[in-house]
Amino acid sequence: MKKTEKREIYINRDKNGTTRIAVVEDGELREIIAEREGVESVVNNVYAGIVKTILPNGTMFVDIGRKKNVFIHLSDKRESGLFDKKGKCTVKSGDTVLVRIIRDSAGEKGMLGTTELAFAGVYFVVSNSKNETLIGVSKKIEDHSERKRLSKIVKRNLPENGCFDVVVRTKCESYTEEELVADLSELISLCLTAESKWRFIKAPALVYDDGSVVERAIRGLYRESSDQIIYDEDGKLFQKLGLEQKIKEAVNKKVRLKSGGFLIIEKTEACFVIDVNSGKFAGVKDHGQSVLKTNLEAAEEIAVQLRLRNLSGIIIVDFIDMKSETDKTILLDFLDDKLKNDRIPVTLVGMTELGLVQITRKKTRESIENSL
Repeated sequence: MKKTEKREIYINRDKNGTTRIAVVEDGELREIIAEREGVESVVNNVYAGIVKTILPNGTMFVDIGRKKNVFIHLSDKRESGLFDKKGKCTVKSGDTVLVRIIRDSAGEKGMLGTTELAFAGVYFVVSNSKNETLIGVSKKIEDHSERKRLSKIVKRNLPENGCFDVVVRTKCESYTEEELVADLSELISLCLTAESKWRFIKAPALVYDDGSVVERAIRGLYRESSDQIIYDEDGKLFQKLGLEQKIKEAVNKKVRLKSGGFLIIEKTEACFVIDVNSGKFAGVKDHGQSVLKTNLEAAEEIAVQLRLRNLSGIIIVDFIDMKSETDKTILLDFLDDKLKNDRIPVTLVGMTELGLVQITRKKTRESIENSL
């Protein structure tokens, strides 16, 4: 995520037991995280589970002691540890496996899990590795010397025995070794403890709890250098700051643009669809330039809305039709740059022959419309 001049994180628990976290950047609401009492997220929790069924299509269902079983795609590269050198699955029904949740249940769909352990801290993500230690530095850290410095810090502080995959998060940039080591050591310890602990407890059972929605949010969002965290103790602060109205607007189907154009955001069975409309905007005399200007404004707002509403999966955008290939390239490059502000992995796939733009965004939790 690009650094902003000022960011406040407001935390509120309403009378219905819903915890809401509002992220305000440079005075604008940019992210809402909400969790209802009784339907707390279990993403990144680790369980010792019992294998119930392995289907011919390569799906394994695991009982972790909750209402619905977790399903694991055995075709996923992360599940390589479940196979021998000949490619034969080494687990069967009744076996105990260690499972990390990577997606909550939604509707009729159960939780999605993986046997790959991964623990996220403030500065690093550490996962278990079967073969060799791998270190990856966030692409958002562009300075080559800084990337090299951070890789060396990780190498110096990894235990001699054991293999780990370590992801160096963007937040590490410019921090000293002393400031970073504590986080790295804690994550390695969690990884080792979970791997040893689960063998001595009766499954199904919780092995590691990733914390409350507040703990997870602060860990993922907070930057000591520029952020403020404010707890709304009397329940009125959101109203005073106008956040209540902005949160309501975040579930509206129609989003107005400053130029007079607007977006229509709709959910279908398979994806989200965003339609860009010019409205009454006439703009400059050159029609092509008017269209490009409206589309660029829409692209910037779309990047904001994806993050604000927490839209995930496949997102199809129908921009106003453009004839110029140069204008199309300008639009896609601009949109790609704006999408980099998102802390959730998002990919601009490209534009189809029909002029539709496809975006994919990783699902980590419910959309705001569902969670509120």
